[in-house]
Amino acid sequence: MRHTTILAILMLSLGLLSACNDDTGINEPQPLPCSEPTEAAPDLTLIALEGTEHSLAEKRCQKVVILDFWATWCQPCVDLMPALQELHDIYGDQGLEIWAVSVGESSETVSSFMTAGGYTFTALLDTLRVAADDYGVLGIPRQFIIDASGEVQIDLQGKTQIMDFEYEDVLPGLLSEIPE
Repeated sequence: MRHTTILAILMLSLGLLSACNDDTGINEPQPLPCSEPTEAAPDLTLIALEGTEHSLAEKRCQKVVILDFWATWCQPCVDLMPALQELHDIYGDQGLEIWAVSVGESSETVSSFMTAGGYTFTALLDTLRVAADDYGVLGIPRQFIIDASGEVQIDLQGKTQIMDFEYEDVLPGLLSEIPE
């Protein structure tokens, strides 16, 4: 009986070891779940130039989003656009989305500007200033960096503060927190 017990334990151990080494992926590291934000950013749903709807809530646990409130008539805003394109080019395939939220302008005006500048990040229309009001935007340019959990991590106001901000010190860490 003692040999039977030892044999049963050995068989069970071998079965467990072989299960650990199979190709089912059971023992592969699982991505960490997306954490709940301490204080969630206000949700917004806006229409892009091509007519698609973009919702911040749909990006939760998937993307880091830079909301850039701007207008074509705002020269400091226009001056920042090449830097946004550069961030889009560097970090876009790592989970960063740039949302240039045009405050109070028509789709024709914004579309002409984006095309002329060769900008490829997402331009959204806030013609009635609903999103700007929800975010307390009183002046532009204004940027919010929202992490994957949906929380505002950085709030930048004005061209100088935005231009002096070291994105490369913050974005890689935020992007690494996106669950796979």
